[in-house]
Amino acid sequence: MVFFGLFWSAITLVFDGFLGYGLVNQLRSQGFSQVTGYVTHSEITTHDSDDGVTHGVDIRYHYEVNGSAFDGNRFRYGEGSSSDSDWAHRAVNKYHEGAEVTVYYNASRPSESLLVPGVDGSNLIMLLFMTPFNAVMLGIWIGGLSMLRDKFSGSPNGGVKFHQGQHSLRVRLPRYPAVAVLLAVAGLIGFLEIFPIAFLMGGFHPRLSVVTTAIVIAYGSGIVAFLWQLWATHAGKSDLVIDLAKQSVALPQTFGRKTRIQIAISEIRKLSVETVAKKSSEGGSTYTYVPTLLWQNSDPTQGKLAEFYNKAKAERFVDWLRPQLKITGSSAEHNPWKSSMPVTKSAS
Repeated sequence: MVFFGLFWSAITLVFDGFLGYGLVNQLRSQGFSQVTGYVTHSEITTHDSDDGVTHGVDIRYHYEVNGSAFDGNRFRYGEGSSSDSDWAHRAVNKYHEGAEVTVYYNASRPSESLLVPGVDGSNLIMLLFMTPFNAVMLGIWIGGLSMLRDKFSGSPNGGVKFHQGQHSLRVRLPRYPAVAVLLAVAGLIGFLEIFPIAFLMGGFHPRLSVVTTAIVIAYGSGIVAFLWQLWATHAGKSDLVIDLAKQSVALPQTFGRKTRIQIAISEIRKLSVETVAKKSSEGGSTYTYVPTLLWQNSDPTQGKLAEFYNKAKAERFVDWLRPQLKITGSSAEHNPWKSSMPVTKSAS
């Protein structure tokens, strides 16, 4: 996973660098000076690759600034080639050889110039295209930092947040962190939006309004999902609630539970870590570790409490929780929090 994360991050950051270079310079070019010039050469370029034929433009032009002559060949910053040829034909038809054109140049360095300043749909479509890749990269970073924090913090309960009241204990067990929900929703919607835009709405050079709307939808949906998950978490929907006065346990509204399941502590028979194997598309397996509660006449699938990717973390959590549920066992006997549990004033 470390090597995969490094490889994915390296490739993604290279593409982000090219994207950032084009965006920043296109924004900067909006402040360039203008002068009239003329096109000296204009043609469509094609490039064959394993993925098919891509099309670009080779447009050169001549202009003069304060009596000094310059020749330029930049159409836009970061402009490459793409599979859709319509934009290339439009550009060559508009900037044909001999055409009089407006040239935009850097007043402090007149040799730096281009024909089309400002941000357009071709810049933002790449931002949308990179959204799922960046979402995966950020997810890898967050997961890695979380693992490092857990490794060095040595938290006796696996880093799970809780709040102890006078007669109750609330253990916060959200199925998915709010940040993970944001990345997943924005990444998925951005991925799905690429196809209709690329194939039906102008390829990789669509109208600016189309891509702007798509980005607002993708990122806006991610933010809404983030806020919803944050609200649900802080509202206690994912809390395991141990009521000491009533001697009962209320399971969180996770793992498909639409309402809380109330259990008498006396009915609880077992709390264990179940190992769940998931087959990958390459034929390998990944494992998650699920603390599971069993009680009288219960189905094993009813009592899932949380899902961990680290076995030791899951076991530390279960060892900490057993004494709170008055479940005895060899692992609970070594629990450093068995006789007295720290009290926190905050649910977070």
